[in-house]
Amino acid sequence: MRDLPPGGADTSPPGPSLAKAAMALCREFVPAASLSLSLAGLRVAVICDSPDAARAVGAAFRDFPGQAGPADITILLHCRPPVPENFCPGLPLADRPFDPRDAASKEQWADMPDGRVVRKKRTGMVFVFSENLHVAAGPCLDHLDQIVNFINFRMVARRLSHGCLLSHASGVARGERGILLAGVAGAGKSTLALRLVGRGLDFVSNDRLLVGPRSPGPQMYGLAKMPRINPGTALSDPNLARVVPEADRAAFTALPADRLWTVERKYDAVIDDLFGPGRFRLSAELSAAAVLTWRRGGGRTRISPVDLSARPDLLGRIIKRPGIFLCSAHNKPHDPETFSRRLGGVPALEISGGMDFTAAEDALLAFLERAG
Repeated sequence: MRDLPPGGADTSPPGPSLAKAAMALCREFVPAASLSLSLAGLRVAVICDSPDAARAVGAAFRDFPGQAGPADITILLHCRPPVPENFCPGLPLADRPFDPRDAASKEQWADMPDGRVVRKKRTGMVFVFSENLHVAAGPCLDHLDQIVNFINFRMVARRLSHGCLLSHASGVARGERGILLAGVAGAGKSTLALRLVGRGLDFVSNDRLLVGPRSPGPQMYGLAKMPRINPGTALSDPNLARVVPEADRAAFTALPADRLWTVERKYDAVIDDLFGPGRFRLSAELSAAAVLTWRRGGGRTRISPVDLSARPDLLGRIIKRPGIFLCSAHNKPHDPETFSRRLGGVPALEISGGMDFTAAEDALLAFLERAG
């Protein structure tokens, strides 16, 4: 992290700047605790002004402790009350969707020549970040999920700047061979990934997966965040059912199956607790890919080999365009042509028709063996 100038020695040019925004957030910051993480081959240091926040972050990343020493990324967490919109005089925060395709904005934001400022409107959390500056401030302990996301996204941003692509996918691996599981929201990526972990694979990532440059073949990198699953996913598999408390389980099992899958409630699926230690890792060779186009009530499950370069519709389900915390001019284009080149030669399946997780698991386990 670039050193912040001391509060009484602001030598930055007049007008808003990334350094001024960071200083405005952190005038009362006093380091009290720190921890080291190892995320997908990058060393991350987190410096907090709250021992409680450091403990909470450490628990969230407990599978990925790092060693003390020089860090690739240093993140500063300042625990304080919600940050007001006018925290930095002269800094105009846009109150419109960062992505024009979105109907409404959850954030206010400002772009600087050297980075970006984002303020979450609901929580009052503010994030200031660039290639070398990474600051989060606000009620961190009340919104630990946003802190976990920010830490992961700083790793992702670094990987994107070095040529990785972001996919809308989960990832699992056996040995050095990994498989990318892509699909739109609600396609069952998390369910299928966790069921495959129950059959002996390691968990690599949930919902977002980085695909690295080909050298000689693509590598995949995961995000260090536990999946959260709904009651339908949990109660469909004995390995996962215990994430649902006994008090909730009876009520859910009384629901019709189609209603159960629509319940808007999520439970943390802690990989170590469910499957034993050492089953969550963040990298593997990308040896195979599967795109889920199936749906509930879609009839017989069909599993077919595909050439992704000839199926831009399937590539569209793999691509995850970087959002407000990741979008940068340094990133490679996230379009079907770029993904087709990156995934060229990777064996792929389309899983269509109706949802049959056991059939998909059997096919993917055999497919991964052949791909290796």
